[in-house]
Amino acid sequence: ERIAQARLNPEGVLFSVIEDKLSYPDSHFNGGMANYVFSSIDGEEPQQRALAEIHRVLQPDYPFIMVNNNPSATGFKFRSFQSGEPRQTYEAGQRIPVRLFRPDGTFERSEAWWPQQHYESLIQRVPLVFD
Repeated sequence: ERIAQARLNPEGVLFSVIEDKLSYPDSHFNGGMANYVFSSIDGEEPQQRALAEIHRVLQPDYPFIMVNNNPSATGFKFRSFQSGEPRQTYEAGQRIPVRLFRPDGTFERSEAWWPQQHYESLIQRVPLVFD
């Protein structure tokens, strides 16, 4: 669903769903970005496998940007986005409502909420999974 939305915008950008392995050779890309990808993957093990596969196709020492629902901003309504409900606290892995506000209406879905430490832990373990 999100891949279809993403394809509506930038020209020359590749979007791929990681089922098991990406169809690119090792060290193929000189950068990567995952926008709200890991909050849409339920469970730590599938997240770790996806991150290891991203690590495999990136050239060493090139940037990878991971954007996720920020725990300190959960519940705040931004001009175009709200992740979670105001004054609500969430447990790691809990599904939370997400709203995208657009001129043609509101797009609603749910995603998993993870604390910042969870993402830091995933990233720190990538070399162990990858090697």
